[in-house]
Amino acid sequence: MYKELLDELEKRFNLTKFESSIIMSLKDQDLSADEICDTTNIPKGRIYQFLNNLVDKKLIEKIEKNPALYSTVNFPEKVSDFLDDKLMETRLFEKEAISLLNRTKPEETAIISNSGEYKHNVLKILKESNHVDIIQKNGSIPFIFYPGDRNDHAKIRHNISKTRITFTGEGIESCKFHEGHHELSHSVIINCIADSESMKTYLDICKEYFGTAKFRSFIEKILKCIIRHKMKIKIIDESHPYNLYVSDNYSMLSIIYHKSIMGFSTTAPSIIKIYEGIFNQYYQNGISVQKFIKDNYNISI
Repeated sequence: MYKELLDELEKRFNLTKFESSIIMSLKDQDLSADEICDTTNIPKGRIYQFLNNLVDKKLIEKIEKNPALYSTVNFPEKVSDFLDDKLMETRLFEKEAISLLNRTKPEETAIISNSGEYKHNVLKILKESNHVDIIQKNGSIPFIFYPGDRNDHAKIRHNISKTRITFTGEGIESCKFHEGHHELSHSVIINCIADSESMKTYLDICKEYFGTAKFRSFIEKILKCIIRHKMKIKIIDESHPYNLYVSDNYSMLSIIYHKSIMGFSTTAPSIIKIYEGIFNQYYQNGISVQKFIKDNYNISI
C-alpha cells in the first residue's frame, strides 16, 4: 500500500525521492532522525529539512521525546489530509489569480490552460523583455542545466518524467523548447531561483547518467556558461508549487495540478510589481548555485 501511494504522490504532487524513502523507512516503526539517516543514507546535515517538510505536509508526525521520533501512524488518513491541503492550495491559487485578473484590463491578460500555451508565453516573455526573474516550481531546475545534446537531453528528461509531471513534456518537443529558451536567453538578463532538493535530485540523475568524470565536465561547462551570460542563480531551501516569470513587461504564474497546467500571463504593471517583490524576497535569502555545487559535488571553476 505504501509503495503504490508514494508512487502516485511522486508523479502527481512532486513528492521527492528523499521524502518517499523517509516514509518507507517509517512504515513498520517509529524512528529518530539518526535512525532514519542510517536507513535511507540521507546525509545528517540535510535530514531535518526533509523531515520538517514532511511534517508540514502532514505526511508524518513528530513525537516529542528525547530524541524526537517520527511516525507514519494512520498513514492513509495522513495522505487524505495531504490531498485536502493540495486541493485547498489549488483553490487558493485560483482565487488569487481571479482576484489579480479582476484588477487588470482584458487586453492585458492571457489565460494559460495547457503546455503549448505555457511554452508560447515563456518564449514570448524572453523575446520581448530586457530582464527576466524566474522562480522554478518544486521539481524544476534552471533551463541552463539541461544538456545541449538532444540525445542526452531526451534521456535525462525521460528519467525525470518517471518522478514528476513536467511542464514541457519530454522527447523532441522538449528539446526544441529548451533550445529556444536557451537561444533567447542570450540577449536577456536572467535571475533565477530553484530549491535545493530539486537541484540535488536532478544533478544526482545527471551524475548517474553521465558517470563521475563526464558529469564534472558537464557541470564545469554549465558554470562557465552562467558566467558568460551573466546569469545569477540562487538556491533556497523552500520549494514552491508554481513557476513564476517576472520581467520588465510581463509576469506569468503557472502550476500543475493533477496533470493539468493552469495559470495566467499579464502585462499589468501593478501585478508585475507584486511578483517582483515576491521574487526579491526569496532571492536575497538564497545561496549562489556555484556555492551549492561546490558544497555538494566539490566542483568549481
